[in-house]
Amino acid sequence: MSKKPIDLPGAAIVPPVEARDIIDIWKYVVSVQMHFNDMEMKVRNLFFTIIAAMLGLIGVSQGKSVLITLAEEKYVVSSLILIFISMIPITLLFYFIDRFWYHRLLVGAVKKCIEIESAHKTLLPEISLGEAISRESPVGFPMWTRWLFFFVREKRFRQSGQLHSDGKIELLYKSVITVAVLLALTFGWLGGVTPQPRPKVNCVLAALLEKIEPTCQRNK
Repeated sequence: MSKKPIDLPGAAIVPPVEARDIIDIWKYVVSVQMHFNDMEMKVRNLFFTIIAAMLGLIGVSQGKSVLITLAEEKYVVSSLILIFISMIPITLLFYFIDRFWYHRLLVGAVKKCIEIESAHKTLLPEISLGEAISRESPVGFPMWTRWLFFFVREKRFRQSGQLHSDGKIELLYKSVITVAVLLALTFGWLGGVTPQPRPKVNCVLAALLEKIEPTCQRNK
């Protein structure tokens, strides 16, 4: 004997979700992914534009130097070294905006897309974009490249050599920082930073005598 369902007063009636409703939700989540991906590309395009401008500035600054005073010591510093050093904080700023700002939002949208696809895989097996992107995104590298790209600290790359999106962002920005540091140190070692010699005591006495003698002659 079958029992009839008991209707509770005030109970909410949940309408059945149709396939077109699921597709509409899925399409909206995909559009959010596209938006954050577009924002990341704009950040990177601006970064490349600034780096290209700074590289062009290197050609203009050939042979120029700046006098810097540190702890009462004066140093003549090549302008090239200052350009390379200035690349570091700029790159760190774009790295933070890219990875820890927009990329986190993009990852959240991708995870939500995969969640929708997994929940309705039986009804709509064709909507599997998020799963396909996550599957094809990693790039495999030989294990020895972990030493070459020592600055990429992403866990999955260090363990298996698989470069995921987080590791790719690290590789992009940290490679620029590493090259800038190496070039700054190299130019500094090759004479890009030289202390300005202090004037000798004899020169100082001569300058003082030149000022004193005319005064004595006028007093006579």
